[in-house]
Amino acid sequence: MSRRSPSGRAGKASNEQPDFPTLAEERYAALRAEAEKLADEDVRHSPSRLQERVKWAQSILIAALNSATDLLQVPMDPDPDLTEAELQGLGERLDFLRQVDGELRTVRQNPHSPLLVSRMVEARALEAAVIHGLDHLFRKDPKVLRQIRDIRQGDGLADLMQDASHLWTLWQQHKALCRKLCRGEGQKLVQLVELTNELSTLSSNLPQARELRLLRDRAFSLVMISIERIREAAAYFFFDQPERRAEFLPFSPVSRKGRKDSRKAPA
Repeated sequence: MSRRSPSGRAGKASNEQPDFPTLAEERYAALRAEAEKLADEDVRHSPSRLQERVKWAQSILIAALNSATDLLQVPMDPDPDLTEAELQGLGERLDFLRQVDGELRTVRQNPHSPLLVSRMVEARALEAAVIHGLDHLFRKDPKVLRQIRDIRQGDGLADLMQDASHLWTLWQQHKALCRKLCRGEGQKLVQLVELTNELSTLSSNLPQARELRLLRDRAFSLVMISIERIREAAAYFFFDQPERRAEFLPFSPVSRKGRKDSRKAPA
């Protein structure tokens, strides 16, 4: 039997590798210094679903490197012209952004605030009660039981917030059936969603998390400054080549079918 972590989930192996790049210390320090030199008016908030934005930026970078001979000819007055060093350096800026984002997620998943830990324990108890009801309700539905099994996996704060979102979606998809549960599962799910929103705020206000969140904004801004310059040059040079221009399209988020924006209490 696997051991349980204090949050009530099976603990993960301590030697698990991070899912983000790790730059050499001197390069990390240099990029951090560059990011911190940005004027406040040039800093933009890093968006939610950042990983999608990173993949888009990586595709722009690949297209730019493939078209470097053309793009480096474009006059960018009154700004400096694009350089090969800027294009090559964008890959490292993207790695810096991914590393800072990964560090922030790690801090949020391993909170040390006593208040935050106690709220997580409370949220896990609510989650367990909701899952217990759904287990009974869908005991003869293998497809839904697989969804519930997936929700049970994982650990940490980010996983808890994702669990609440998935349970909410599952409830909305089967609302007529779920409202038949008679042990207060609907109200407990509402409390769980409200509690995970509070947890998100608490974790963002942890000193280390707050510092990393501000650094992530600056790292994102560094990336976007170069991306916008590349797209401006491409729009000029490839104005009569739509198939080439299509390689530099603006970001378009992946749609999430069935996602609910409203958060009304389940009936």
